[in-house]
Amino acid sequence: MLEQLRLLMLQDPEWRKPLYGAWGDGAMRDAALARAKRLIDKLPDLATMLETELMVMPTTPELRRVSQMNVSSQVQRTPNTSLIVGSPHADTTEEDSLLAIIETSDRGIKRITSEIEMPSRCAPVLRWIDEQRGSFRISELAGKFPELSEDQHLQLVQALSNAGLLKPYWFPKLTQTHANT
Repeated sequence: MLEQLRLLMLQDPEWRKPLYGAWGDGAMRDAALARAKRLIDKLPDLATMLETELMVMPTTPELRRVSQMNVSSQVQRTPNTSLIVGSPHADTTEEDSLLAIIETSDRGIKRITSEIEMPSRCAPVLRWIDEQRGSFRISELAGKFPELSEDQHLQLVQALSNAGLLKPYWFPKLTQTHANT
């Protein structure tokens, strides 16, 4: 439970900011303690966001996390990865397909880590995923691209997670409401 709470707190810049002045005296100390009090007052709201199902996930291997995803699961782009939507292999049997190429950059060296062939109707979905810098739920993706079923979105996200482009989150996403209250 503490790990889940910590991961929620770390999503809010106010929780990450040090309590400057707390070890001083006078007005600086008073301001730091007042800020600490405001943060403590937020704890009951944060606790309501904890999800019992997610509490076992930190000890679950990542491959199992991917296989246990559902449309309410949350993912985020893996740092230092990029997605190239290209033409299919010349020897493909599928007429209407594309190749999703995942590159990983490490210290300026780019290497292809995966290639996935998929239907060309997935191109707009792939481009949207490639533009995301924050986390998103699979249901959000399905809402933006209703031409694919939720199950197809789930399969796509699982494939991209297995390929290393996306990482499954195993903790709830802090909402703006909870971050600003």
